[in-house]
Amino acid sequence: CDTCGARGMSGLRERKKRDVRDALYAAAIAQIEANGYEAVSVDQIVQAVGVAKGTFFNHFPSKADIVAEWYSRLIGKTLAEYRPGRARGLASQLVHLALMSNRLSQAAPALWRAKNALAVSSAAIQAAEREGDAAIEKFAHTLVAGAMARREIRADVDAAAFARLYTSLVTGAVRQWIVVGGGAGLERRLRDRVATLCQLAAPGLASGASPGQK
Repeated sequence: CDTCGARGMSGLRERKKRDVRDALYAAAIAQIEANGYEAVSVDQIVQAVGVAKGTFFNHFPSKADIVAEWYSRLIGKTLAEYRPGRARGLASQLVHLALMSNRLSQAAPALWRAKNALAVSSAAIQAAEREGDAAIEKFAHTLVAGAMARREIRADVDAAAFARLYTSLVTGAVRQWIVVGGGAGLERRLRDRVATLCQLAAPGLASGASPGQK
């Protein structure tokens, strides 16, 4: 039928568009990781795929949007692949979650550096970071709810607020780590801060008290 044929043609066009977009993304990611963000031009990306320059901008408003999509996929991969493993207890689970995304990002250091450098000026990267934080916060909320069910943290704790604070804490720790030039101190910093946060919600600590007080 004519309608079926039109639908088939429309579906074929959409698949071709997705294929071109995926090819542009893959070419850009490979080139940026091999040569650095600044050294890669849109001309080089489209030449690798064999399409016109305008085609690139039909899919990505700017080169920075490639980096934004990479970061969004990184967060998605982190949450999809999260497995607590030997992590026992809320603090260990939350630290493991925070370190997973960082370790995945370190597998693509040029893209990670570009994301951090462009975050100040790129609306697309800023949006990706906000969406990523929201996804991590939602995931952390499920871990906190599980800890509450195990009576690992107090019943009067606001699980949503706890997850929000955790996400802000991790984001701040990573940014501070970047400012000081990276190094080997991130894991210890995260463990210390997450441990303190969990201690504040521990059953043995009265609401409003400080750690060490009874």
